Amino acid sequence: MKKYNLLYILTAGMMLFTSCEDFLNTDSPSEQSKENLFENEGMTRSAIMGVYSELAGTYVYGQKMSVNWQGVSDIEQASGYQEDPATDKTSDSGAANYWCDWYNKTLQWGYIFKMAELASTAVDGIRASEAFNNGTTAMKRYMGEALVLRSLSYFELVRRWGDIPFKEGMSSSDLSNVYMGKINRDSIYACIVKDMQEAIEYLPWVGEVADYNSERITKGFAKGMLARIALFCRRLVCT
Repeated sequence: MKKYNLLYILTAGMMLFTSCEDFLNTDSPSEQSKENLFENEGMTRSAIMGVYSELAGTYVYGQKMSVNWQGVSDIEQASGYQEDPATDKTSDSGAANYWCDWYNKTLQWGYIFKMAELASTAVDGIRASEAFNNGTTAMKRYMGEALVLRSLSYFELVRRWGDIPFKEGMSSSDLSNVYMGKINRDSIYACIVKDMQEAIEYLPWVGEVADYNSERITKGFAKGMLARIALFCRRLVCT
């Protein structure tokens, strides 16, 4: 009798632990992964809008690149903010402040790299999606916007700091492609030009699609930006 009781207890215990393990290992229905996020047009649009929001950040066009960093070059200097901004270690007077604190400089380009990373995540996610590969028009437009936003990020980085770390895709979860050295700026410009040429094929003209107005990236904007990038290129050799 005791043997049967022990057997029942062991069997019940195994069933209890097995069922608990299965229950605790279930995926959350609200979890959003790259695999399902970019299969849905509405979610993809939200992801693209998230990249757009970075444009208004303080260290992007919200203040630094549009105000503080302007008018500082090898022939001019804006000195309205500080008595001697060129030698102030905390100065935001552009990328040419060679006396700066490097923490401050890392903070400056970190936000632009963040925008590039978010755009790269969108590019990789959309490119791998069935919705994009099946020729969905909206997804192709979103791909065009993501490519332009990534190109814009790297264009601002390269034209201000020259040779920088660059990769065409998103960062790996194991960080294997995160800590990398800088590469030649001409190779970066060439890759940006290639992305821009692809993006132009996907984008509509302003007003061609209802919500593609002056607040969204359109074919005309992309063509103008490509022309501007081409002025900075010395030779186009994409690695």
